Amino acid sequence: MGLSELSKPYYSPEELSRILQDAGYKAELDTLQSGRKVIRSATSGYKFTLYTYGPKDDLNVVHSIQFAAYFSSKISFEQANKWNKERRFVKVYQDADGDLCLEWDVVVRYASPAFVKECVEWWGVAISDLNEY
Repeated sequence: MGLSELSKPYYSPEELSRILQDAGYKAELDTLQSGRKVIRSATSGYKFTLYTYGPKDDLNVVHSIQFAAYFSSKISFEQANKWNKERRFVKVYQDADGDLCLEWDVVVRYASPAFVKECVEWWGVAISDLNEY
């Protein structure tokens, strides 16, 4: 099999939504003021948003995504630094209100649907790790 048979050069927000649904997750499409679509979902008991990114001139083309979850619980700089030091991909930080923000950026250009599903599962593991903090 060639690369084109295993992967896609880009996804649409609707395709990403279907991949999540096929993996057993809820996936509600929403549109931001910018016109970009986001997918609202949940895993491990936590709500999250999947932001879509791609060319500015075609909002239906997605080359990368960002998993993001926001929590009203407070986190110290020390806790955030410890998390970021111990983990490679998912970053945590304190927003202007001192609330906890968790984010992970993933390139999906030429990625297979199986890769996208694996990322959602991995995000569920990462977000569950918040119980340690």
